[in-house]
Amino acid sequence: MNEVTQVIAGEVLSAEIINVSPDPYSKRVLINKGANDGVFIDQALLDASGLMGQVVEVLPFTSWVMLIT
Repeated sequence: MNEVTQVIAGEVLSAEIINVSPDPYSKRVLINKGANDGVFIDQALLDASGLMGQVVEVLPFTSWVMLIT
């Protein structure tokens, strides 16, 4: 991940997936960063391979991300 963040211009915030939506049709994951960390709706989520998803709901300490797969 350190190599990936070196080519990204701007601020990078690392997060962990702490939950996966049980709904098989939604493809959402919960991350451990939220509004208190500066996360906002429509923010992109990246992994080592590139774009992973987009933030669709922000709570104070967590956020839901819709996966693009």
